Amino acid sequence: MPSKVDIANVALRKLGGEAIASFTDGTPNANKVANLYDAKRQDLLRNHAWNFATKRAKLAQLASTPASGFDHDYQLPADWLRTVRVYDNDTGTGTVAYKEEDGVIRSSADELWITYVYDVDDPNRMTADFRELLATALAADLAVAIANSNSLADRLEVQLPSKERRARKNDAHGDAPDRLPVGSWVSRRYRSGSNASGSFAD
Repeated sequence: MPSKVDIANVALRKLGGEAIASFTDGTPNANKVANLYDAKRQDLLRNHAWNFATKRAKLAQLASTPASGFDHDYQLPADWLRTVRVYDNDTGTGTVAYKEEDGVIRSSADELWITYVYDVDDPNRMTADFRELLATALAADLAVAIANSNSLADRLEVQLPSKERRARKNDAHGDAPDRLPVGSWVSRRYRSGSNASGSFAD
């Protein structure tokens, strides 16, 4: 089972650095990785609506109310990193006007649900491609501090876009595209105008 230390040691191997036993083992490499790991992990999670890091929740309405523009304040989940969608029903369909402001979501809807990217800390919840992306990103940021090499940092930076594309592509295989609701005109047209082959009648 992969661990945070495993990801850190993959990054250190890319730099020719000495492996660590834990983030708190007191070695210079452990201290450098510990100072960067969570910030880099959260930054990469925010960059995309990863399937492995996306979930839904009904938001709690707060007692406070906005000064203007909307009727209600809603509490964001404690593990929230990025909003993907907001809607006013539990089916996840439709759209609703809202604004993220002052650490809350503001809306005039009487109930609010959210799809969001959450703060995934357990490497076992991450895909293998994302772990590799994270290790490479860590290595790129630590190349000068650990390997004293700007050229190595540049080479690792060049690898990041392709590794992120691969991680996104493989992550997308775990989900089907959202199906938009069919409008009434399309429904009537198909029921009344389709022929035996299933195409629309002229």
